[in-house]
Amino acid sequence: MGEYVEIKDKNVLKVSNTKNPVKIRIECQYGTISGVSFYNEKLITVECGGEVIVGEARKMHNKTIEFNGSSGNPDEGEIKIIHTIYEEGGNEIVYTFPDDYTGNPDFDENDPEPSYVFYVKFISL
Repeated sequence: MGEYVEIKDKNVLKVSNTKNPVKIRIECQYGTISGVSFYNEKLITVECGGEVIVGEARKMHNKTIEFNGSSGNPDEGEIKIIHTIYEEGGNEIVYTFPDDYTGNPDFDENDPEPSYVFYVKFISL
């Protein structure tokens, strides 16, 4: 049960100066279950198959949001969680845990319930 912390400046999303919502969508594969929490004016949690608003694009400029996930697989299979962070009608980034993970410590494929942290830095177009 390790905690895996991604490199802070790895994920950057360029957002507009509009009121468009910036959202996060979580998709899980191979029977994985996961919940991802973050704080932007209030604490929000999203689970597999869910999508929530992170904030308004113009208010996200120069912010870095920390996303904290916990996961497991009741079938004892592979862990795979796809996070799509995007501005509605604009840019998107996709971060897949553990496939895209480059942080510290190294990911242990035998970890049955990994917790993970990744960051998204929002910059203006």
